Amino acid sequence: MTIKHLAYRIGHDFSGSVAGLASLMNKGDVVLRSKLNPNSESHHLNIEEFEMMVDFANRNLDVAEYFASKVNAVVVVMPAAPEGDMALLDLFMGAMKELGEVSAEFQKSYADGNITSKEFARISEEIDDVLEKLLEFKAAVKRVSQ
Repeated sequence: MTIKHLAYRIGHDFSGSVAGLASLMNKGDVVLRSKLNPNSESHHLNIEEFEMMVDFANRNLDVAEYFASKVNAVVVVMPAAPEGDMALLDLFMGAMKELGEVSAEFQKSYADGNITSKEFARISEEIDDVLEKLLEFKAAVKRVSQ
């Protein structure tokens, strides 16, 4: 998928239609449709219009995921900041619990000296859980350190 195709999808998926989105952006319906057409040679969506469109459509996460996929990365949506010292401690302990689950899954899977694709999938899922918890913890520590 290209950025033009992403813009097309965002514009055409908008719940109020392309016409509704055009109205919010103070643009003509036909003009916006032309700018969203990935095959158009005469009309081009500029970066400010793209940003406005994405904001109105509440699709910033789609854009983040698009760019992350170009570098083989993932986007992790961070939860709201925890309130208080106990919440921070709970985040830390949650990360350690998840790490323990990775260790247990790895030990169970590698006991025979071999890891099957199903075992790898379970280990990988547990690792993703650890990473998510550690990133949550990191963000929370950053918030209280400032």
